[in-house]
Amino acid sequence: MNGAEVQQALADKGVSRIFHANSVKTSLSLLKLGGLASRAKVETSGLAQTNQISDDIDRKYNIWNDIFMDSVDIHERISDRNHYGPVLFGIDLGILGALPSGSEVFVTKKNPTKWKSSDSQDDRYYNNVNDIHGNVIVGDFDHMLVVRHSSGLVRFDDFLRDVILDVPVSGGGGEYFEKAKAALEKGLKDAGLSAAVTARSCSYCRCNQSYAMKSTRIPWFYSVG
Repeated sequence: MNGAEVQQALADKGVSRIFHANSVKTSLSLLKLGGLASRAKVETSGLAQTNQISDDIDRKYNIWNDIFMDSVDIHERISDRNHYGPVLFGIDLGILGALPSGSEVFVTKKNPTKWKSSDSQDDRYYNNVNDIHGNVIVGDFDHMLVVRHSSGLVRFDDFLRDVILDVPVSGGGGEYFEKAKAALEKGLKDAGLSAAVTARSCSYCRCNQSYAMKSTRIPWFYSVG
């Protein structure tokens, strides 16, 4: 499917923004590249990125150069931190209609961590607009947007609306937050992007408990380099 088709199908379901979450370090690299980039693009550009538990799977199934986005803010949806990182890019849905020529867009039927080697293309993706209208559920975590283009890059241009940064409440989180916020603001300015960094400070969800856990590794998620 092309981007315009998927944009319209999602708009029909009430979607106006799409989202991408990551660590601070990787997010700074995305800003240097000027857009959402595949893991392969960041790697070949010689920029920093944190390891993800899905990296081996992405390589195994040849999606290392694909770009993944969600139809909802997962942190908000689950009332807990997003395990991909504390930085959330909020992007206008119109970015899909402005994708580079030759781009393909898919929606996964299930998260790639659940794929099997024997799966066919049809087992893994919804491949047409009728599938999206009939089967895709906004906010279903298995239904991820995938953009495939040889460049491995989708430029933000005028479509980046905001950058939300979680405020961790323990383990020296305030200090890490301030450094991360300053670095992201500089990254946005250097990239010529007008979006602001907004602090997400929760009083109602489990992220406070999650960030308090030793296994969360706040320094790792919030590292600026």
